[in-house]
Amino acid sequence: MLCGFGIKGGDWELVWSPSVYEIYPYSQKADNTGFFVYSAKEKTYIIAIAGTNPIALLDWIEEDFAVGKNLNIDWAKFSKGSEQPTKENVVVADKHTERISLGTTKGVWALWNDLEQSNYAPPANASYTLAEYLAQLNSQPTTNRSTLVVTGHSLGGALAPTLARWAKRNLHFAAVYTLPTAGPTPGNFQYQTTWDEIFESTPTDSDINLGNKIKTWNCNVMNL
Repeated sequence: MLCGFGIKGGDWELVWSPSVYEIYPYSQKADNTGFFVYSAKEKTYIIAIAGTNPIALLDWIEEDFAVGKNLNIDWAKFSKGSEQPTKENVVVADKHTERISLGTTKGVWALWNDLEQSNYAPPANASYTLAEYLAQLNSQPTTNRSTLVVTGHSLGGALAPTLARWAKRNLHFAAVYTLPTAGPTPGNFQYQTTWDEIFESTPTDSDINLGNKIKTWNCNVMNL
């Protein structure tokens, strides 16, 4: 996948996961999936998040379809806490306050806290959740000289920019970019307006994807 995106470097290595999350334990259907790679040459980390599993019914119901004016989560409260979101956390729609969908909130929470690492995960990091791995990474002096890219497709295209916003606020990377493809809107107009102010469209030519047809970070890539 990395070669297909035209990413330069040649020394990409898996540093955390691959991991999966099952909404219903032992369902043998992955509802969320992700992994983390690093290039020392490019001083860049990439978090890649999968889209909806077409055969995982709960994935569709709990994340994709949990949207609407009556299924809002207060972004400010969620982005500061680690409590698992449920329908009890739903708040009324408010165009003046940042809201994200319950489905997006559940997906991001699962990525942070509940991804179960496979046997292929690097042994040194096999016991870390994604949140724990990022926390220990954040304490390293090299992090503030590194770039973080969060990417994902479809469902992952909603989770990636949401996770990237949290990372930009809370972690010490030199730069945080996101590259969502075919992603649905994670939140309301106020959330989107603030997100656009934080994540300006940035040319990729001088960064890590030499030869890529996609020339801009922080834009949702889709067919029209």
